[in-house]
Amino acid sequence: MRRAFPYAALAGMTAGLVAGCPQDPPSFVNLGTESATEGLTEGDQTNGTTGDPTTGAASTSTGGESSTGPAADSTSTGGSSSEDGMGSICGDGLITGNEECDCGGGPCTPEGLGDKTCADAENVFVDGPLTGGVLACNPASCKFDVELCTWCGDGDIGDGENCEPKTPITTTCLELEAGAVGDLNCGKLCQINTEACTQCGAEFNFDECLDPAWFVQLTHGSGATPPSWTCGIVSGNVDGAPPANGETVWATGLDDRYLNSESAAIISPTVDLVNCGDKEAVEMRITHWLEFEGGITNADGGLVQVSNDGIGWTTVTPISGAMYNSEDVLTTAWQPPDGQFGFSGNSVDEGAWVESALDVSSFAGSDSLQVRFVFGSDVTGRRAGWYIDRVEFVGGGA
Repeated sequence: MRRAFPYAALAGMTAGLVAGCPQDPPSFVNLGTESATEGLTEGDQTNGTTGDPTTGAASTSTGGESSTGPAADSTSTGGSSSEDGMGSICGDGLITGNEECDCGGGPCTPEGLGDKTCADAENVFVDGPLTGGVLACNPASCKFDVELCTWCGDGDIGDGENCEPKTPITTTCLELEAGAVGDLNCGKLCQINTEACTQCGAEFNFDECLDPAWFVQLTHGSGATPPSWTCGIVSGNVDGAPPANGETVWATGLDDRYLNSESAAIISPTVDLVNCGDKEAVEMRITHWLEFEGGITNADGGLVQVSNDGIGWTTVTPISGAMYNSEDVLTTAWQPPDGQFGFSGNSVDEGAWVESALDVSSFAGSDSLQVRFVFGSDVTGRRAGWYIDRVEFVGGGA
């Protein structure tokens, strides 16, 4: 705080000023500098011009340029660099004080960005973390400019990412050498998470129908009716069937509807679950599409069976996903599947690709599990049928 002048000193100064007023107005402008010390005591002069010796705080004289406290923000009159209040000058090429970057007014180098990338910066305007792209530096504030950065959740798999949360992952655990089978998901930084991959399991996706040893079997025993099951690419030629999509499947007729009075199955080769512990939970997951004749009698449909010797077959029921119709049993011409619950023409999941999970934990540790998909129809009414796109066995832990 500036100390007030003593009245005696002020009176003497005023008298001198009045005498010289008409001829020398500038002497009034200098009030408070050197002329203002006339008539002051030694202590007053010291405290009024150089600061309070008890605090060390600098004071500002009326006509001077000094300021109290730390150096104030200033901008050079001849350039664009600015001081940030912490002794840093934005634009000098040095990252100091509270600057995040300083490229010296030229193109940014790793040094000018403090060896930082987009992944090190923050952006409060997006929902996900920055993952890649080009990090820049605002030359006026020396703060990061993230306009050209990409972020996890923007829908585009950009630099530094290998997935996006809402984009299907097309690779597999096996291709990533993370396990035989399992579920992949996209993590918070748009990196594929392989934690659910496991060596317990197997997969059949029927690529070019080359999966070994899948074969067709007539299950009613007469041999009089050729089976509808065939392996190939979805053609889209059957009314009501899924459109052509380039997928290779097993289906009850790729180019025509299934036959009447049929009972036939496709049977897998033996599945090796030796890598699964005796008490490990194992799911069989099937990706499939179906359209059967339904009605009051719940006519046509199919079911899934398993065996440890290829002779005795046990029907397994889905535990999640698309389920069997549990209201009425199938009424096909032959057993199986006549008289059993199964996927039917009255199922709510008709007309869409769906997944069903079935529990086969009792086969953990086995090398002789087989599965078969049994289809049956009655004497009238035909539909597009059953399309099996993928079969996977996945261990889920003890």
